[in-house]
Amino acid sequence: MNAFAGFVSMVGAEWRKARGRGLAWAVLLFAALHGFGAVAMLFLGQRMEASMKEDAVDSLSWLVSGELAVSVVALPVQGLALLLLFSMIFAEDFSLGTIAMIFVRPVPRWKVFAAKATVGIGVAFASASIALVAGLAAGLAAFGTAGDLTQIGAETPFFGWLGGYAGGAWTRFALIEAGALTATLVSLPLLASAALFGSLLRSPVGALFGSMMFLLADAGV
Repeated sequence: MNAFAGFVSMVGAEWRKARGRGLAWAVLLFAALHGFGAVAMLFLGQRMEASMKEDAVDSLSWLVSGELAVSVVALPVQGLALLLLFSMIFAEDFSLGTIAMIFVRPVPRWKVFAAKATVGIGVAFASASIALVAGLAAGLAAFGTAGDLTQIGAETPFFGWLGGYAGGAWTRFALIEAGALTATLVSLPLLASAALFGSLLRSPVGALFGSMMFLLADAGV
């Protein structure tokens, strides 16, 4: 029990460091903007379709906006913000020299890095969840719940599956919520690369650019 409480206190200390510099709040705010931006994209698309078709069918609902919000928050734009935060979490103690004071304490080194990883994963999940909540709330206000989802083509990017899915509204809602977990999993390679380059280069900037080059090379391969 004491070991678990000690680990929780280490996680809390890592969170306070990330929060104290304001970057964690900026990342979470940026995630919320993804949710609102998704609804704005859908709203503008709906207006454009209505102007081109006199018999346009209302196919949008809050579920569509929630799914699009989760999809866009998993894209590399938010990923870059998360990578910046991860680089700071893992490399800042090295760059400031405080890691030496941490390692002289009777605490296994893996727990230090596990606490950092826990904060990183927590922020990634919070980002996806905040984007989802923002998308659902704004979508509920903009589109309501009565959209005819069957009018959505299966080829539609990001949320086309909603049109052909045979399950009910609450099953769709549960799958969309599960998308927040998927968006979190997408961030794990970013976390791993930031941990690696942060430990090797011992600089947040070096960890950021090292991770970016590594991930770009991986994408190219």
